[in-house]
Amino acid sequence: MSSIPKSDEALFAEAAAEWQAEHDAGLESLCSMGDALIAEVEAHEKQKRAATKPNPCATCPVLKCIDFANKNTADILKAYIVTGIVPVHPQTVSDFGFDRTVTQADGFQLLDVYRHLVVTTLSVTSGEVHAWLGEGKAVLMKNVQDKLRTALEAGGGSPEEMNRLKDTFRWLTRNRYIWDPTYANSETQAYMDAAGAKPINTKADFLEQVKLMSDGLFK
Repeated sequence: MSSIPKSDEALFAEAAAEWQAEHDAGLESLCSMGDALIAEVEAHEKQKRAATKPNPCATCPVLKCIDFANKNTADILKAYIVTGIVPVHPQTVSDFGFDRTVTQADGFQLLDVYRHLVVTTLSVTSGEVHAWLGEGKAVLMKNVQDKLRTALEAGGGSPEEMNRLKDTFRWLTRNRYIWDPTYANSETQAYMDAAGAKPINTKADFLEQVKLMSDGLFK
């Protein structure tokens, strides 16, 4: 018994269905390959970011002992000061103006401002600094400036330390934009100074800055 030949419409519908099935399978395979490629690229970028921004605790034995999760940023700042390291902890960087410095040298200068405040010259508690910060960065700046001015007027330190305190105070007054954006002119000047300044681009330059910090800490 011979089969009934299919109509042109039926043959066309059958071919269209087969093509659609192949198309859908190919599209699904292509999407899967795309998803896998995207995941691979994202994983590579994540590894790259981790390599270029290492956790400071992994390379500094002292910072390994700090429980960042249970400390406020004033406490974390003090830990960085003691180790002579410019902060990289994101919230500490933001709270205390390190994200507003123009050059690496400015970062060390700013660290020196806080060193005089909480470690060597005045021994202001990190709790007090944290309270100032809670009132705003402009209040923090005013209190820091007032404390350093009082220390300069009182004197009493070694000539070397007092000279360094004078330099720190002068730097602070020239860079008040770090805490208070109304000092826009000083920010412009900082960029102009940075354009003509020698960058810290050698190991010797970096070690010199660290030595200056250490000398101040242990006098």
